[in-house]
Amino acid sequence: MRSYIVLFLSTLLSLCFSACTNYRAEKQYKEGVNYKNGNGVEQSTTKAEECFRKAVSLFRKGAENGDKRACFGIGKCYYTGNGVEQSYTEAAKWYRKAAEAGDRDAQNSLAIRYEKGEGVSKDLNQAKYWYQKAADQGVENAKKALERL
Repeated sequence: MRSYIVLFLSTLLSLCFSACTNYRAEKQYKEGVNYKNGNGVEQSTTKAEECFRKAVSLFRKGAENGDKRACFGIGKCYYTGNGVEQSYTEAAKWYRKAAEAGDRDAQNSLAIRYEKGEGVSKDLNQAKYWYQKAADQGVENAKKALERL
C-alpha cells in the first residue's frame, strides 16, 4: 500500500511541475509577443527575444517530461521563429508529437501544415485526417476547413 501512495504522490508532483513549467513558458511567450508588438509595453526586440528564448527553454523542460502542450509551444516557436531560428520542418515535427498525444491545437496546426505543405509534403488526406481529429475536439476552424476541403 505504501508503494502505491509513493507512486501516486510522485505522479502528482510530476504533473504539477509540468503544469507550472508550461504556465511560466506561456507567460514568457505572451510577454515576448507584447514586447515584439508594443502591446501595453514599449516595443523592444531585445526584450522580446529574451522572453522567447526563456519560453523555449521552459517548453523544452515540459516536452522532456512528455507534456503535449509544451511540444505544441516549441512547435509554435519554430513556426514563428520566436526564440529559435524559424523552421517549418521543426515546427511540424513538434506539432506532430503534440498532435499524436491528443493536443487539439497541435492537430489543427499540423493539418494546416499539411494543407499548405509547410515543413511537410502537401497532403490533403493527412490534412483532412488531422482536421477531423481537431474538429472532434471542438476546434471550429478545423470544422470549417473540413467543409472547405
